[in-house]
Amino acid sequence: LRLLGNILIWRGDLTAAIAALEESTAISDAIGNARGEVLGLNETGRAYRRNGDFEKAIAVFERALPMARAARDRGNVSILLGNMAVVYKQLGAFDRAIDALEQSLAMDRASGDVRGLVVDLINLGNIDRERGNYRNAALDVYGMRSSTWKMLRDVNLVCHRLAPTLTKMKSI
Repeated sequence: LRLLGNILIWRGDLTAAIAALEESTAISDAIGNARGEVLGLNETGRAYRRNGDFEKAIAVFERALPMARAARDRGNVSILLGNMAVVYKQLGAFDRAIDALEQSLAMDRASGDVRGLVVDLINLGNIDRERGNYRNAALDVYGMRSSTWKMLRDVNLVCHRLAPTLTKMKSI
C-alpha cells in the first residue's frame, strides 16, 4: 500500500494517496512494524504537503519523528527533519526550517550520508535565496566549497540532463 501511495503521489492523485498511506500506516502499527509506520507517516506527510495542507503535514511529521528517534533510525530522523524544513519554508517559518535542517545536516555529516548532506545544503541555500540572503549561500556558510561543491555541480548537471526524460515518464 505504501508503494501504491507513492505512485499515487507521483500521479497527483493526492486524496487516494493519503488514503492508501494512512491504511498502510495503520497496518504497520497493528502488526508492530515501527519502521513501516514511520515510513508510512513520512509519505503521508509528503502527500499532505503536496496537497497544500501544510499544518497536517507538520503534524504527521511530528508524530513520526519521536518514533524514528526511539528506534535510533538516524536516516529517517534526518529525512523527517528535512521534510519538516521544506514545509516550514513554505509557511515562511524560516528559523524553524533552518533549525530542522541544521539538525539533519549534523546527522548526515556524522553518518556520512552524502545524499542527505547535498539535499540539506540545497534546502539551506533555497531558504537563503528566498530570504534574499544571496551572499549567505549554504555552501559558503558551511565551508563546503571543495569536493561537495563539485558533487553538487555534477548532481545539478545530471538533473538537467534527466529532466526531459523524467517529465515524459511522469506523463505516462
